[in-house]
Amino acid sequence: HSHRAGVECDLTPGLEAEVDPARMRQILLNLLDNAVKFGPPGQVIRVGVREVAGRIRIEVCDQGHGIPAAERVAIWEPYFRGSRAEAAAVGGSGIGLAIVKEAVEAMAGEVRVEDAPGGGALFVVELPALHARVSPTPHVPVAT
Repeated sequence: HSHRAGVECDLTPGLEAEVDPARMRQILLNLLDNAVKFGPPGQVIRVGVREVAGRIRIEVCDQGHGIPAAERVAIWEPYFRGSRAEAAAVGGSGIGLAIVKEAVEAMAGEVRVEDAPGGGALFVVELPALHARVSPTPHVPVAT
């Protein structure tokens, strides 16, 4: 059965991180695939990119039932199937999130899952920013 989903993006322009393009593609494809599988048909998947404390934060948020706190470590293991009913009906290799974790960590990043506002799962990938923006300090002329 096909799951139709919309994707809404909220991207902060001008952010830079040193990434491996092939790994980045794997991360996004697997997170989007996961969001489509575990969210309801017709949902809107939100993808956001912003800078938080010198790190580039990529978020992929679905409108499914979310991931119980007790499973938030196990989901990164290959072939883990959650307690969610949808998991039984979903095809796929079962290694998508394991691939995501490996790819993120290979780029010195971190990945985790949180509760999305209004339910759903919010996957967060944080990568070191290339040029972390320093909070602007007022320019004080130096007397010569």
